[in-house]
Amino acid sequence: MNRLNIGIVKPFVGGSGEYNFAWKGGCKTKKVCKECRKEFISWRTENKIYCSQDCYNKNRINPMLGKHHTDETKMKISLTKKGVPQPREIMEKRIKASFKALRKRPTRLEKRMLNLIKKFNLPFSYCGDGSLIIGGKIPDFYENNGKKICLEVSDKVNKQSYGIIPEQYEKGRIGHFEKYGWKCLVIWSLELKRPEMVVSKIRRLYGFTKNNIGSVSTVHNAVPLHQR
Repeated sequence: MNRLNIGIVKPFVGGSGEYNFAWKGGCKTKKVCKECRKEFISWRTENKIYCSQDCYNKNRINPMLGKHHTDETKMKISLTKKGVPQPREIMEKRIKASFKALRKRPTRLEKRMLNLIKKFNLPFSYCGDGSLIIGGKIPDFYENNGKKICLEVSDKVNKQSYGIIPEQYEKGRIGHFEKYGWKCLVIWSLELKRPEMVVSKIRRLYGFTKNNIGSVSTVHNAVPLHQR
């Protein structure tokens, strides 16, 4: 073969059976893959130019590449998804599966907060792995003395990189948990550099005293999902 005929039908000469042009079922042909330039066999009626799925994926063009949905389209998609009721069990199962598949837990910030909790013996337990879900949202830590109090740790720069305004994010999280009777405190990464300030913030906001900050909890009214 002097040149490569990409996707061009090249029938066998002198074939028999399924390779014979006279056979009523059609014939198989040789083609050259557009990606790897290897020869492959396919039916004559098939309009194939790639020898495998891998070669096809390398040349696949995403119709949304470089494009973005308009605000109107985003709103329609959001309203469509919000309008579909889901049973609580299915919703929580999907959230936990998504977290397990996409994210490693605990995160770097969550580990820093865990170290702070251990250092000051704060009455909080980790639940950022999806073990506790409140109204479809997952807090990072919950108060383990029976009070409906949760903590969230986040990074302002990370939120801004996704076009999220940190102040609005904080207000939204607090408002969401309040609907279910929970108090929420959002702690930013810069605040973790000053542990004493974080501890003071928790004590001042939730009425903890210096005595019960170091108490060891044995009561768990806010039971994680996997223990129910």
